Amino acid sequence: MTVSSTNHVPAEPTPTRRDGTRYLWDDEPDLGAEHLELLELVLDPYSIGQLERLDLPERARCLEIGAGNGSIARWLAQRPDPAVGSVLATDLDTAYLSPMAGVSVLQHDITDGVPGGPYDLIHARMVLTHLPDRDAVLSRLVDALAPGGWLLLGDSAAPPTLAARPDPADEEAFQRFARMAYEMVAPAAGQALTWAGGTHTLMQDAGLSDIHADRFSFLTRGGDLGCRLHLNLSRQGATHLRKAGLSEEDLDRYQRLLMKPSFRSWFYQLVYTRGRKPQARPSDPVRPRGG
Repeated sequence: MTVSSTNHVPAEPTPTRRDGTRYLWDDEPDLGAEHLELLELVLDPYSIGQLERLDLPERARCLEIGAGNGSIARWLAQRPDPAVGSVLATDLDTAYLSPMAGVSVLQHDITDGVPGGPYDLIHARMVLTHLPDRDAVLSRLVDALAPGGWLLLGDSAAPPTLAARPDPADEEAFQRFARMAYEMVAPAAGQALTWAGGTHTLMQDAGLSDIHADRFSFLTRGGDLGCRLHLNLSRQGATHLRKAGLSEEDLDRYQRLLMKPSFRSWFYQLVYTRGRKPQARPSDPVRPRGG
């Protein structure tokens, strides 16, 4: 059964997790919708490339965590070879998810446990980075895998950095924004923007095999999709940044800098890590007892 959702209602805030934290970057519905569209345009090619490497069984059961606007869940459901059996798309806020054939939608906080299962594929992108109890969540995801099932996680390993030296005043504003956003605001909300570099070790400790990790980034230029995504996040997080002490002048200068044609920066370093649950071994044969 596919559960459809309505358009996002501005009066409803992003749901609060059980631990009291909220997702920082979804204070305004219009910006939230733009955010998800930009994530799809910027990151889906990388995510799909990772998913295409997995040898899933026919009629695989898939769990998409933090489904956003459903672009990856939709791709999985439409994957022709092998044909996927079912996709469960979960998110704290499912209002951005449109009806999709072959996809069931569930409003769910993954910190409350893994719904259903076992799964042949569990995928999450830029989700565990935001969870204070991310290590425990990863362990539960491993437990929810079927024998031979894949866990595929894409998370941040480093925040954006300058790639070209702008005007000194612009550079200072960029660095002040970076300190506020990535060293104060994000950690205070339980985010860890460098966590993904050790995901492979956690998967190994949890008993997964066939572990592999890819780290990538790309150069953003003023006004392109990557910079527009950074601009969107700065607008959504503006209230938190001001409370942390970022001046209106620095915030305005940073946002204008992102649209300057001469601006260059490296996007977030994204690490995609995959691991596989070992196949169940047949039971050892029963040996006859000695007489």
